Amino acid sequence: MKKLKEILEKDDWQKRFKKRGIAFFNFLSDWVHYIKKKVVVKENFAWQDIKGYRILLKALFCELKTQPIIGFSDALITASKKMLLNEKLLNTYVAIIYKRTKFLEFISL
Repeated sequence: MKKLKEILEKDDWQKRFKKRGIAFFNFLSDWVHYIKKKVVVKENFAWQDIKGYRILLKALFCELKTQPIIGFSDALITASKKMLLNEKLLNTYVAIIYKRTKFLEFISL
């Protein structure tokens, strides 16, 4: 416990985490895996009741909206797949990705 407290007091991990890069996405993937392992996730599971879920989900959606689609990292894709354990997010994912494509321009040709 003492070692964990020392690690949490350092700000190196916080800086890497704030960048929402590979460290953030790997944490998110592991976090969802941990929840799945500890809790029986059923169809009507209340994800929003898990502390920090909404904040992490919002951060993930911000990255999906801002990063170039072509440049999505493997870590971002893996974290997105894991978050889809909550099937209610599928429409939101599709809407975000759809808005980022040039599909409408293609149709108007």
